[in-house]
Parts: sequence; structure tokens; C-alpha cells
Amino acid sequence: MAGHSNAGRYRIGGHIIELRAPRLADAESWRRTNLENESRLRPAFGSPDGDWDEEHSPAAWAAIWWRSIHDPDVRIARVLTVANGAQDTVVGYQVWAGQDPRTGHAEASVWVAGLPNSYEVTAFFTAACVLDMLNAHPDLPYVIAPMAVHNRPPIALAETVGFTHLQTLRQLREYDGRAADHSIHYLSNTEASRAGLAAIISTIGAEPLAPRPADRVSRAAALGLIRHKVRRLRTRARTLRATPTTPACVIGPTRTEHGHEVRFHYRGHEYSVTFDGRPVGDVGVHIDHGSSTTAIIDRLHPHIDSETASAVLAVACREAAENQATRRLTVALAERHSPAVAALLDLGGCDSLNGPRLDGLIWPRLRLAGGVATV
Repeated sequence: MAGHSNAGRYRIGGHIIELRAPRLADAESWRRTNLENESRLRPAFGSPDGDWDEEHSPAAWAAIWWRSIHDPDVRIARVLTVANGAQDTVVGYQVWAGQDPRTGHAEASVWVAGLPNSYEVTAFFTAACVLDMLNAHPDLPYVIAPMAVHNRPPIALAETVGFTHLQTLRQLREYDGRAADHSIHYLSNTEASRAGLAAIISTIGAEPLAPRPADRVSRAAALGLIRHKVRRLRTRARTLRATPTTPACVIGPTRTEHGHEVRFHYRGHEYSVTFDGRPVGDVGVHIDHGSSTTAIIDRLHPHIDSETASAVLAVACREAAENQATRRLTVALAERHSPAVAALLDLGGCDSLNGPRLDGLIWPRLRLAGGVATV
């Protein structure tokens, strides 16, 4: 259901702004805004050892632009521009990616910088993009926005447009070079939520204006696209030359503390599991390089008794912890196997909803009306 789009050019207060799809010609304006606002943007979007200038080169923008068009995981991508004399300047970017294969949600990445007195513009930008995505993708049950807990302005903005705090995930991602707790806010894709977003947009009272002709692609932007294509070809060539390897997180045969033999048989992002030679279901392994997290996913058979499930999950997490190449280990625990919590605590884990701030094992759950969705 495509529905009405809020993309377009508007006057809001003293600003003339435009919400639209990214263009290759945006490269130099996007780069300039990010370089001028490095101190504000780098904590959330950079790393202490990264080259901010190189990360915002024309080739870097070409990669973002390319993904916004060709990546099936990108649901919607919009730039926010503001009129600056005879030119428009990129002052924001919003992209929604997903659907998560387990929970069905899409996730936001948003920034706005270099626009003073911009609260109404930012609220309009956020509400308009979220509403367009919910209308365009009725298959999404809800959307989420992870934000560092001490980064209050985006949290306040999210709550203003209808997002609700769901939970806090411990040390989810880095912020300003350190692992930081992140608040997870969500918004359900319901008629009431969409009506609320539409009401916010109407209240702001943006005055529609005629669109501005697109700028010509500069030489720097064109060269950036060429460099991006070369990198893609090199990556593809390396992938074709590569031979199948062992899984990124190896879980080998082992025994429980009571001597039971547990074997994990790898078959691509998942292990079939036997307990003393008896098939008991599967354990999934998902690696998110963005948050440096290895997730163990409970897909054991529903009829398996809780004692067996607890033993299997405990040894799976123990083996993964010893072999993972990521900073965090989480387990998505089926509600029926909640007795496994005690065994996981014995491994040194903590409940991401209530436990202390510890490195190591965490079991996050998205608790939503109508059921429990593990993440």
C-alpha cells in the first residue's frame, strides 16, 4: 500500500526545507555538513580510530546513495535539505532498514545537524518519514529506534512523535568510543499510531511549496561513484575466490556438567542439536557486526523438557563465549524455556532488562502487547 507520500518541499517557520530521496548530487553538501558538525555527529556515527574525513568522502556518499536504491533491506531513505540562498544544503538523513527475520521490525538511523531553531523541522521530518514507511509497508508490525540512554534530545523527540520506551539493552553499541546502554523505543504499525503521526504533521502546519530542480552531479560526486563501483567489483571478486570456511562462531561437541553429550551440527547460521544422540531441535547463531554481538537463538523443539533445554542452551552459550569474535553475547530465550535463566546466570550473564551492567551474556526480549518477540 503506497498511500500518500509526505516527501516534498515546505516552509516551516523561517526555514524552507525539502524531504526527498537521496541523490548522487548530494555528495558534497552531505560531506560538508558532516565535516562541519563532526563534534556533534561523531559520537553516535563514528569511532575514535576512524578517519571521519574518509568516512564522508564522495565515494562514501555514493555507497549510501547506491544502497538507498538497490539494497532490498532499505525500506525508506530520505535526506532533509534546507534552502541556503540559491542552493539547498543537506542537514539530515533518515533511513529505515529491516525486516528483522525474527521479530519483523524495521530499525531507524537518523541525524539532523547544522540547522538552528530546528525542533519543528526535525519533528516534521521524523513524523513524515515514519508515517510514509508505515503506510508503504503494512507488513511491518512495528518499528524501533535504538538511542544511547544519555543522548536525551533524540529520545525526547522520539517520544514526542509517539514512540514508547520498551527496554534498555546493556552495552548494545559504542557511543563516543565506549560501549553504551541503549534505550529501545518502538511504535506499532496501527491505525491509531498512523493517525497520531498525521495529527503531528498537521499541527506543525508545513506550507507546501513547488519542488526545486535537481542539481547537476558534480565531477567529485561522479568520481566517487566510480570509486564505489570499483570497490564493489573488488569485493565481489574476493567473494567469488573465497572458499567455504568454518562458521564465524564455532560451537563444538561438548558435555554438560552432569556428563550428557551435546553435539552441534553446523548447517549455515544454524546448528541442529543432539542430546545424548537424540535430536532436540536447533540453535541459531546470528552475528551483528554493527553492535559486535553474537546472538544465540533458542529454536529447540517445544516438547523438550526444561532441564534438557537449560543444559543445551547453557553449553551453547559457554562454547560460543569461548569462540566468538564479538564483544557481546546474547541469547534469545523462548518463554517456555525460562527455567534456563538460572543456568545462564551461573555463566556470569545478566538480564538486559533488570541486571547490572556487565560484559558477557545478556538475554534481551521485546515485550509487546499480544505476545513476546525475542530479539
